[in-house]
Amino acid sequence: MKTKAREEIIKWISTTTDEELLETLLLIKESSGSADWFDDLSDTEKRSVKKGIADHESGNTLSSEDFWKTVSVKK
Repeated sequence: MKTKAREEIIKWISTTTDEELLETLLLIKESSGSADWFDDLSDTEKRSVKKGIADHESGNTLSSEDFWKTVSVKK
């Protein structure tokens, strides 16, 4: 990143009073340094994700349209 751009960003961040923006930037900072999100999941969550991938790969899926048909109440 160019020095001028970095300086502008630092100045902007250091003078903002927008707490929501600062929290968002902090989350971005923390997430950029972490390992793959999958590594942070519990074993149960990892199994669930892997099962979903296997279901998808085997064609065991349901379209959004079909899903909503099954849950909608017909009168």
